[in-house]
Amino acid sequence: MKLFTELRKEYGQSTVKLVRELESQEKKLARHRNHLVFTLRCRDEAVVPTSLRLHCPIKTQNAKHIVQKAEKALVRERIRTINNKIN
Repeated sequence: MKLFTELRKEYGQSTVKLVRELESQEKKLARHRNHLVFTLRCRDEAVVPTSLRLHCPIKTQNAKHIVQKAEKALVRERIRTINNKIN
């Protein structure tokens, strides 16, 4: 990469290190934003991501209702957590 070579020549290795750290932080932020968009779409479409699905061995309507409420609460908590990480 000629960019980093020029940066190193003009400003030193510490500047190159700072630029690479900034690049890494930008990638992390983009990943979190994409994760947030996905989770918001899941919430809006009333779809529970596979990673948040719960299994209940009890096969009654009341048990299914409890599991659905818990899954929705997990989606909301994931949204809150992602927003906190972004901020």
